[in-house]
Amino acid sequence: MEERIITDEYGRGIKLKKTKDGYIDATDELAEETLETQDGETAEGVEEGSEEVLFEFPVLEEDDEELATLTAEEAQELQRKREEERLRIQAEYQTAVEKGNELLDAGEFEKAEDFFDSVMNTVEENAEAVKGFILARTKNFTEPDALPEYYREFGRNAYNEFFSDAGENTVCEIKERFGEVFRNKLEELEREETPLKAEVEEKQAERRAVLSARKKAHLSGFIATTVPTLIFLIATIFFGVQINTRPDKLYVYVTIGFAAALGIVMIFFVAAANKFLNTMRFIRENESLFSTEEGIRLVEIRRKKRFYENLVK
Repeated sequence: MEERIITDEYGRGIKLKKTKDGYIDATDELAEETLETQDGETAEGVEEGSEEVLFEFPVLEEDDEELATLTAEEAQELQRKREEERLRIQAEYQTAVEKGNELLDAGEFEKAEDFFDSVMNTVEENAEAVKGFILARTKNFTEPDALPEYYREFGRNAYNEFFSDAGENTVCEIKERFGEVFRNKLEELEREETPLKAEVEEKQAERRAVLSARKKAHLSGFIATTVPTLIFLIATIFFGVQINTRPDKLYVYVTIGFAAALGIVMIFFVAAANKFLNTMRFIRENESLFSTEEGIRLVEIRRKKRFYENLVK
């Protein structure tokens, strides 16, 4: 009779006890009740002379359906093949890391970067490959900006993403080896930021004054056209509803008159509203650093500064 593995959600072994009568009893190897008492006596209910066999099932990954349908021997064979594959991948990873390090030492940074990049995601413990990739991409930190540029898509979380990829040990090693580079880069960015910040803020203030005056003027025009527009709109609706209540058709002519007036003032209202809304849009854009080239440059400097500030802590 072929035995099938009964999947244990906790990955525990199952004890199969074969008695004299050929009865097989399955019990959990970690159950609180054991087959023997503390003083060595046979536990109650266990027949003398019974043969106890312990089958240790392989540790299964959760929801491993492939292993769950195999016999113990088949499962062990599959796990053996998986372990061989893992060792093969690990060996290839180590070979690539060693080759990448040789290229680093030779100054062939682009080739080294390709080597490290090709194996970074093949194993879980990939700190060596990540460190080599970083060194290759930054050319041993002679071009340190390549690192924050690589993580720029993560915005304010750029350094956290780098820390997650590289790991604490690699980050600490990089800080120790290249701390002076990061401090110099931080000082350089601060020297660049100071005058640029003053220039950006000065131009913002100039535009703010002009836009503020324009806002007042366009707001006045917007209000001036909104009031008659509402009056003519209400009048048109009012007389339109009662258009057939007078036999002399007076409300017909009144409704037409108010509708015509509404059409005329509506033209001025739309123009005034458009000017006012555009001014409000310009005011919002003026407060955003992304609206000018100088502002964008200032944002980039501050982004890199945050990254380097974490590297000099």
